[in-house]
This record gives sequence, structure tokens and C-alpha cells, in this order.
Amino acid sequence: MATATDILADEAQPASPAAPHGRLATERLLAFVSPAFPIGAVSLPLTIYLPVYYSGYVGLSLSVVGFAFFIVRTLDIGFDPVMGWVIDRTRSPWGQNRPWMLAGGLMVVLSTLMLFLAEPGSTVGRLVAGLAILYAGTSIVAIAQSAWAARLATGYNERGYLYAWLQVGASAGTFVLLGLPMAGAALGGDKPGQDIHIMGLALAVAMPLSLAWALWRVLEPPVPPAHAGADDRVRMGDYLRLLAQPNIRRLVVADLLVNFGVATSSTLFLFFWRAARGYSGPQSNLIILTYFFAALVSVPLWARLVRVLGKHRAFILAGMGYVLLMPVMAFLPRGHIEVVMPVFAGVGLTFAASNFLIRSMAADANDEWRLKSGVDRLGQIYALLASTTKVGSALAVGVTFRVLDVVGFKAKAGAANTPSALHALELIYVGAPAFMTFLGLLAILGYRLDREAHGKVQAALAARDAEAGR
Repeated sequence: MATATDILADEAQPASPAAPHGRLATERLLAFVSPAFPIGAVSLPLTIYLPVYYSGYVGLSLSVVGFAFFIVRTLDIGFDPVMGWVIDRTRSPWGQNRPWMLAGGLMVVLSTLMLFLAEPGSTVGRLVAGLAILYAGTSIVAIAQSAWAARLATGYNERGYLYAWLQVGASAGTFVLLGLPMAGAALGGDKPGQDIHIMGLALAVAMPLSLAWALWRVLEPPVPPAHAGADDRVRMGDYLRLLAQPNIRRLVVADLLVNFGVATSSTLFLFFWRAARGYSGPQSNLIILTYFFAALVSVPLWARLVRVLGKHRAFILAGMGYVLLMPVMAFLPRGHIEVVMPVFAGVGLTFAASNFLIRSMAADANDEWRLKSGVDRLGQIYALLASTTKVGSALAVGVTFRVLDVVGFKAKAGAANTPSALHALELIYVGAPAFMTFLGLLAILGYRLDREAHGKVQAALAARDAEAGR
């Protein structure tokens, strides 16, 4: 079977050779990672800014906005298993995942223009349609790029390195996207809805440019053929067989719970810091910029810790940091942003690890599955993780917005809220993320596919491939 290094050496375009140990050469690494920049960036306004934009600027009620996000996310969950099944069945001269990267990217461009340029009076139908297309497009890109990465990097440490770089791309995209509205305000613009409009246009430009660069510069290794006697037919029932594997099941459950917690924090961020803590819009933006800058610079640290601790232990360490620091937000003094920023930066240091470590571990778990079953199912494994992300986000918006509506919280800028409504907001914001993340850490206990175990899996696969004459 051709390795990523073999493929890079055979490409016609002039480029530096791949680095040792199967790593991509720097320029091609950046090209491959670049689509993560807009895909990672779009997730933040979806959970933080768009709900506030549609409930405040566009004029829809909190319950309607929360229901729209919840119902689209819930219905969209069924899309991911189908997409994983389709990707695992795909065979093309371009590769298994690259054609879907293109299709998903174009859907992201269309939907961001629909969602981020909505004007006051836009209907809930436009919100629902835009969300449906955007969720589908981001899912396709996320599943395809994750599976593509797992084939480009096959070693335990090399995968940690490549998925860490994907996280760097996503965090950098988020950081830049957050800075654009601040730059617009500094240049003299401060119109209602301007922040969201700038974000949408930036995403619509960045997506096709990064996608073109990645598809042009990086080829895709072939799908490993099924081993002798293995049934290579791709079925929807494969999901049940995958979930029956203890390591895959632990990753899926942990990812669901952690995503629920983080999405709850993101969804309530602006409400908490503006309504409950009294910080202005620019101050809130500065707080979250600090958070994502800390997340961005922390990725190399977590990548190094993977070499020392292993992926699952690094995941637990990062999660415990988040669990311990989030409740501190409730005790920070009001009106002292100089105190808030370093503490929130500490939370940011823990944030980046969970996403890329889970996805790197999923690639290793697929090797274990391939050794047992004889077939590769990367598309379906990453479809399961895409579903957990959606369920977590859907629950975060649907449940928390409904609770806030029940307790009488008012989302309009400058609205007067009762002490009980603000107390409920504070309790949910600091308590739910920490509790759900802690449950996610409990779910990962018992995961045993560390560097040594994965090395044995790869050695067994290599021996079986050699015996088959591959």
C-alpha cells in the first residue's frame, strides 16, 4: 500500500520532499490544513453570535431561534451516518475524500451568504434553510478531511502532529474571524449587524481559496484493500458494529459530552459577559479573543505532551483543567477585565486539546478495527464524531435557550433582567460545561489504545499486508 510519503514523491508539482517519519513537507502541510481555517472559524459564530444576531438584530424570539437551531441540528444528525456510508463507498481517480471536500466547501460558501447577510424581518425559514445547508457542508468537509488526514499520517505520534496542525488551523481561523469586527469598528464602522456581515463575507472568500490550495497541492493515499476473506460491502449496520468496539464507543460518548459542555459555554458567552457581568461588546470580544489566542498557542504544548503522556491521558489532563477553571468565572469581580482575561486564557489553554486528540485517537481506533474486521471504515467513524458534535450543539442551544425563556431572561441588548433570571444564566454558564466535561472524562476511562498498543496493531497489519503480497 502506498504511503503518504510515496505519493508526495510521485506528484508532478515541484515541492520540497516530505519530512521524515511520514510528515508532509511544510508547504503541503499548510495547504492541507488551510480548509480547517474557515471550517473551524464558522463554528464559533454559529454558537455565539448567530443566535444573538437572529434574536436581537433580525427580530426572532429566543424560543424560535433556539427551536430552529435545535430542530435543524437534530434532523441533521441523520445526515452524518449517510454521509459516512457514502464516503466509505466512494472510489474515484481523485481519491475517496477529495471530491467531497469540494462539494462540502461550495455548500459552506452558499450557506454563509444566506445566514450572515440576513436583514431585519428575515423569516425563520431562511434561518432553517441556511443552517441545514451549512451544517451539511461543514459535516462533509470535516468528515472527509479527518479521514484524509488519517491516511496521510499513519504513525501514533505523526497523527498527533497532523491533527494538532488541523486544530491550529481551526483556532487561527476563529481568532482571525473574531478580530475582523474589531478591525471594522476601529476603521469607523459600527452599524447594527456589521460584525456578522463581515464574518460571513470573510468566510465566503476564505473557503474556496483554501480548498483550491489543498486540492491542488496534496494527493490522497489509496483506500487500504480489504484483507482476504473480509466482507468489504459498506452497510449502515456497520455503525452498530463500530459502536460495539469499546475504544470507539468511549471516544464517541466522550466527544458527545464534552461538546455539549463546550457548546453550552459558547452559546451563553455573550449573554453572560454582557448581561450578567456588564461588559461592553468590545470588551466581550477582547475576552473571547484572549481565549482563542490561548487555545491557538497551546496546541504545540498538547502535541508535545502526547509524546510524553499519550493521547488519552493528555485528553484527561486538558479536560480536568477545564472542569476546575470554568466555575471560577462565577467568582470573578465585576468590572475588572484585567482579572478576567488571564483566567479565561487559562480556560482557553485547555480547550484546543479535546477536539484534535479525540480525532487522532479515532484514526488509531480505525486501525484496530481494520485489524479485527479486515476493512477500513474511516468515513463512518468520523461520521459518528460529526454526529456527536451536532447533538452537543443542538442540546446546548435548544435546552439552554428554552430554560432562559422559561425563567424570563430577555435577550435584547440593554433589556432589564430580573436577579433570578441573571442567576439562572450564571448557574448554567459555569455549571453545565464543567459537569458535562467531567462526565466526558469518565467516559474515556478504560481507553487502552496507547502508543505501544497501537504499534502492535500496525505491526500486525503490516505483517498481514506483506503476507498478502501488498
